[in-house]
Amino acid sequence: MLIWNEHVDFSKIYTIEDTKLSILNTIFIALVIFYVYPLRFLTLFLTNLIFQTDIEVSIQGEQVPYLMIYYGFVAFALYFILFLFYQRAYQIKEHLQLNAYEVFFTQSQKQRLLIMFIVPLISIIITVALFKFSFVWASFLGGVTYIAYTPLILWWHSKFTKEAKQFLEE
Repeated sequence: MLIWNEHVDFSKIYTIEDTKLSILNTIFIALVIFYVYPLRFLTLFLTNLIFQTDIEVSIQGEQVPYLMIYYGFVAFALYFILFLFYQRAYQIKEHLQLNAYEVFFTQSQKQRLLIMFIVPLISIIITVALFKFSFVWASFLGGVTYIAYTPLILWWHSKFTKEAKQFLEE
């Protein structure tokens, strides 16, 4: 839902209809479909692990790192595509007649989305690096990496809010 809202918010702000954005939209929609698939397995696996249930899961523990890599890659790709949406808007800012605040907003969203796609990339790297030693640690630390979103987004939001106030004061 968060990822789709990102797409909706972008579409509300920027009225861009060009070939590059159409291609990005097509890739984005295909990735959303691929993103949902592994969540089923991950949810069932974690439900069994946390609540000690016995729901049948067609994935074994040693396969979880592959799921984490798949999940991380699709999350990375989705947020990278959203980053490219804002990059496209920035590239044609004169055509869109963006004012100074809108240019700042576009740049800030690119910075936020940079955080959003780097975290899954780091998760993938950790999972791959640890997988040859322990699938348990690879799965655990690959998943825990996503906790980094909280401090990084809080830092981004603080910076964004501070800089946005300068536009309100002008």
